[in-house]
Amino acid sequence: MRCSARKASFFSVPKLGSSKKLTVGLIPGEGIGPEVAQATRDVVAAVGAPVNWHKITGEESFSKGFPAVFKANSFSESLEKGLKEQFNLFAKLVFAKSLPGVKGPFEHLELTLIQDYSLESQVKELSENQVQTTSLVSESAFERIAKYSFEFAIMNKHKKVTAVHEFPLESSADSLFLGAMRAQAELHSEIDYEEVYLEKLCSSLVSNPSNYDLLVSPSIDGNVLENLLSWIVGGPGIAPGAKLGNTVVFGQASEHLAKDIAGKAFANPTSSILASVLMMRYLGFHSHAFKVLEALKTTYEKTSTRTPDLGGGATTYQFANTVIRNIK
Repeated sequence: MRCSARKASFFSVPKLGSSKKLTVGLIPGEGIGPEVAQATRDVVAAVGAPVNWHKITGEESFSKGFPAVFKANSFSESLEKGLKEQFNLFAKLVFAKSLPGVKGPFEHLELTLIQDYSLESQVKELSENQVQTTSLVSESAFERIAKYSFEFAIMNKHKKVTAVHEFPLESSADSLFLGAMRAQAELHSEIDYEEVYLEKLCSSLVSNPSNYDLLVSPSIDGNVLENLLSWIVGGPGIAPGAKLGNTVVFGQASEHLAKDIAGKAFANPTSSILASVLMMRYLGFHSHAFKVLEALKTTYEKTSTRTPDLGGGATTYQFANTVIRNIK
């Protein structure tokens, strides 16, 4: 099925602009993380991007300050929390775009998800067999994510913003979230605004995703959507993502440890390589980002090199080496 595509720059995020060599934080993560991280570093090095990598091994590294962080996969819960708190991460972005040569349910698909990332959870043990989880949200956090979402929509030429909520509206969190979104929609009448409940959206995404453009979701809905968006463009190995705060953390949109293939070098590094494109554009290394993106497209359009998730037999590093050979 073909879906109409916008002409706006898909891999657009706020740009720092730089011409000097910069040091970025590197978090390989667990599971397949180290493999896709190394493959991505090889590609970035091959294109000559002026990037130094500083491996983050513990919370003490967070205080060093980086213009950007590259996170290949999830890691320990305590370090994830430390990363979020140190850099004040408040928004998670998922970029779902069809790639030529990658077979998926739809063609020419382009969707973006902005998920509130400020949710805090508290777990209280009630008894040996019972625990209580409380989610903490705030009106100010929803106001921030709503404001950012419409600013992002304008910057990236999105024509419609869709706010996702649970149905029926029972939670006060949804009410706060939608109130913040409606307030911003009134300030930006040039952008179409709609609200849709999660179950209906999921059904629509697997049948006619071209009805949507920019999706905005509170944290409680985001994990469902990021996995679904990754699937409709070819799987978790395809879609890149970013987390925004005092710095930007780039990586796979849908983080999976994939322990069944970890250490075997069969993971697809495409989403990680695309995340490096996002990172280089953010840092101002536009020509390097362009070369990597074009080389990746050429790999899918003009070669048969595929990792097992896409029906091929190439290893993580064989795929990366093919991308490197296609750099011009």
